[in-house]
Amino acid sequence: PGLFETKTNNSGTLISLADQVNGIGRIDTIGSTANDYINLSIPEKNMQAQLSAVIACRLAAVSVADCKVEVGFSDSTTNVSCINNLANVTFTASDCAVWVWDTSDAGNPNAWQGVSAISGTASTTGKIEPSGLQGTFPDTGVFQTLIVALFADSDTQHAKYIILDANGYKAFESAWTDDAITYNTQLVPWVGVTTRTTALKQVDIDFIEIWQRRTVT
Repeated sequence: PGLFETKTNNSGTLISLADQVNGIGRIDTIGSTANDYINLSIPEKNMQAQLSAVIACRLAAVSVADCKVEVGFSDSTTNVSCINNLANVTFTASDCAVWVWDTSDAGNPNAWQGVSAISGTASTTGKIEPSGLQGTFPDTGVFQTLIVALFADSDTQHAKYIILDANGYKAFESAWTDDAITYNTQLVPWVGVTTRTTALKQVDIDFIEIWQRRTVT
């Protein structure tokens, strides 16, 4: 709390949990209607794919039922989410690259998936789906580190998706995807949770790290 700003439709909160080793923040949808959400971003859009921006977020869902969680980069601090519907991959953001798990995705509701958009169009690589690999699916109360790395210029636009398990060991690393995200669009780091029912949803966050180059070359 303090560094990040929140966007919520129904009194969602970001709090620091008491007496947690290393410190834990919790985002909470609070509200009692379906699709209530809370998203974290920094106040200004100051990241770019051409600067090789990277986000790493270690988190754990208090409950993995009936929710959507996103981690990555977005081109807006005011969107409801980056991904509207993961099953058909429809976007709220114009440019984004995120890890998502969405229990409303009929095809793969219980696994993290990497997706991105460039000017509103999905990456030609399609969804990154590491389902079935140990450590790549969310589990109640189990921490994972979700990493999204960007690499782009005016000719090529790539994203890479990595998952570390609870002990920090690599569980999955994708190849670089193609046509991932506009190279010079201003971006913000993004972490959010949406409830798919009337039940509140909580996600505990150990850390969020973001970095990028200071120059293109």
